[in-house]
Amino acid sequence: MNGKKIFLILAFLLILVPAQAKWVKGRVNGPETPLAGVIVSDGYRFATTDKNGRFCLNTHKDARFVFVVTPTGYTADFSQGNVRFYLPLQGTKDFTFNLLKTRDGDDYTLFSVSDPQIQNDEHLACFLGRPAEDLQEMAGKYSAQRLTVGIALGDVAWNIHKYYVPYKEAIAKTGIPFYAVIGNHDFIQDKDGLIAGRAYEEAFGPYNYAFFLGRDLVIGVNNLLFVASGKKSPKKSSAKYSEGYSRETLDFVKGLLRHIGKDTHLYIAQHSPIRHHDKLIKGAEELLGMLEGYETVFLSGHTHYMTRQRINEHIFEYNAAAIGGAWWATDWCWDGTPRGYDVISDIAGERSCRWHNIDYPDDYQVEFISLGQARNHPNSVLANVWAVEEGWTCTWTEDGKEMKEAERGVDYSPSYTDEIMAWFDKNGLPRDTRFRSPRPSDHYFVATPSSNASRVTMTVSAPDGRSWTHEFDLSSGRPVELPRN
Repeated sequence: MNGKKIFLILAFLLILVPAQAKWVKGRVNGPETPLAGVIVSDGYRFATTDKNGRFCLNTHKDARFVFVVTPTGYTADFSQGNVRFYLPLQGTKDFTFNLLKTRDGDDYTLFSVSDPQIQNDEHLACFLGRPAEDLQEMAGKYSAQRLTVGIALGDVAWNIHKYYVPYKEAIAKTGIPFYAVIGNHDFIQDKDGLIAGRAYEEAFGPYNYAFFLGRDLVIGVNNLLFVASGKKSPKKSSAKYSEGYSRETLDFVKGLLRHIGKDTHLYIAQHSPIRHHDKLIKGAEELLGMLEGYETVFLSGHTHYMTRQRINEHIFEYNAAAIGGAWWATDWCWDGTPRGYDVISDIAGERSCRWHNIDYPDDYQVEFISLGQARNHPNSVLANVWAVEEGWTCTWTEDGKEMKEAERGVDYSPSYTDEIMAWFDKNGLPRDTRFRSPRPSDHYFVATPSSNASRVTMTVSAPDGRSWTHEFDLSSGRPVELPRN
């Protein structure tokens, strides 16, 4: 080939490459050997490692990181309370990723933790108490049996990002890889654009990323369209953001899925539910189109109440209530869910999701409500089943006679209402304080006895065989607990 042809080819290639693009070369290693076939990305573009673990990536002009999609059986260093699967693009010369080996086998447990929302020293002390201790205890328990990983579903902090440091110190003590996704309070509230997420990125890395877990793939994404508060103080929360997927997020998922077979089960971890306030968030339809053919579970938080909802035939969502209850004011979330987190396990291909209570035994999964205690159904007895989903049932008897199955209804939790009202009074606040006021939810089973009934028995049954039975003495209004099945 003569010099003129070589010059023309090079000139053509330069036209195709943006002026701001930066070619990055690197390597992905395991403890003993280089790793082939590992996906590497900058959040916009993708490459895979060759047989020697080497990759070459033409990074996007807006990229801030280069990161690996850690393969099954491996993770990155997590000793500092965040998983270092990434390297900053700016200032890094050596893009070598040295991964750690995890437990053999495909079984795993995943902690899905929502909304720590640490705003001040009082909140920090609350988090470092029973919640952090519980995470450490549970991590020890499950990691002794199988690979165990955690993920925080946004709002790690509440606008005050210095609390990332003690949060990560506490998380490091769990001894397990613990990831995060960005929430609306994790943005710098008085900034717009990429700078608004700078504090989060410095603490936890890229918004959009992925890692393999057993046979499955977890994809962490930003699903907030954040707009600055318009106020001078970064402590003032912005109400201008909306829930939705940016072009950056949608293109990341689209590009990633080109490397992922349809036989891979997906988790998509994000802050806001994909269906919020009874409608799909912005960009959700486009994302759902990309996910066609994939069995997918969305993991979300944001709401401080629990929702289990089917999005379509192949897609489900576990919207977790908060680990901090109602913003550290009570140990209950505003739908009556006790503070805690979801524990998702896959054992021999069988997947389960159960709510883990921090303050109560895990077999406490139903709040039984006596006559006169429910706001919307004062003449009924109710079962508040916060983890209810398809397949759960509630049967009841009146004075020994079997009745029709209890119907679902909307009501308020007496447990949360009593605690938050006491908190309002203690702090000299009006009882209608906006975001902590009791909210209605639809995970109640309702049974309305006749006026002369003396005893009612309710039995709530889960599809996995668990059940809870209570008997109500209607003459006294006091529930009498029967032996649990």
